[in-house]
Amino acid sequence: MGGMLRISIVAPDGYDGKADAALTDAFNEADRWEKLLSEWIPESPVSQVNASAGKEPVKVPKEVIAAFKRAVTVSHASKGAFDVTFAGMDKVWDFREGSEHRVPTAAEREAARARVDWQKIAINERESTVFLPEAGMKAGFGGLGQGIGADAAAVQLKNAGFDDFVVDLSGDAFFAGDAGGEAWRAAIQDPRGERGKTVASLEVRDQAVETSGDYEKYFIADGIRYHHVLDARTGAPSRGLASVTVVADDVTTADAYGTAIFASGPTEGMALLLARKLEGVLITAPEEGAPSVMMVTKGLKDRIDTRGWTGDVVWIGGSS
Repeated sequence: MGGMLRISIVAPDGYDGKADAALTDAFNEADRWEKLLSEWIPESPVSQVNASAGKEPVKVPKEVIAAFKRAVTVSHASKGAFDVTFAGMDKVWDFREGSEHRVPTAAEREAARARVDWQKIAINERESTVFLPEAGMKAGFGGLGQGIGADAAAVQLKNAGFDDFVVDLSGDAFFAGDAGGEAWRAAIQDPRGERGKTVASLEVRDQAVETSGDYEKYFIADGIRYHHVLDARTGAPSRGLASVTVVADDVTTADAYGTAIFASGPTEGMALLLARKLEGVLITAPEEGAPSVMMVTKGLKDRIDTRGWTGDVVWIGGSS
């Protein structure tokens, strides 16, 4: 899935062997999901769906059908800002280190965007098939696949009898139970600071936290930051946000809506966060000389430490 999976378990004395077995099962389950959803593995069901775009439906496992349905739900909720078929634009933008970073022309973006439309995905649950009806269409689970993998690993640990652990797949994390009697703490990276410099931290128990930022994969051209979170409606990187952190009951929800909110921008993104009854932290991008603002949902007021943030904090939602 293009990321690092880290798992920490709080294991009682004498549970070392059981913990090792549970860890192995959890990593294997995440690997299994990668083999189902990765468009970079030619044999995966998603790759087969992409290869058959415009030709014929592809029979896929029921789990993959469920993943497509979940992606479509988020696309609908975000009015298309999030779109699992965004991968049809993958050759237009290149954010990889060492690659030739260039801003595609409006014509190039529009031509690529014509291959992106979640509403055209044909899902047949009875036949267990998925069909992308136009040649050049391509599905990619970069926006929620890591969340699915992290949730699957967490289920394995719970089934093995462990109550206190953290599953973290490149920042898409589930915090189960607590850390030796105290809540886990999830840190929020400073989007304009050095790696490891944080601006806030959250107390978390039995919930997922995901952070999306414009500082992971990006390049700067003519003073403008171009990052990898694309608004599928425009075919260009979204504007207005530097960081989005979502707190949810499962990692898939946090991952998918973190991406969707970032792609939607500050105003639409916060509206989407509140509409889905999720908690979160949005940090605006310092554009055109305007300073960054941290927007926090009021449900996190007793759980967040913002002492690392030097700018304004705006509390959103609720009546208090």
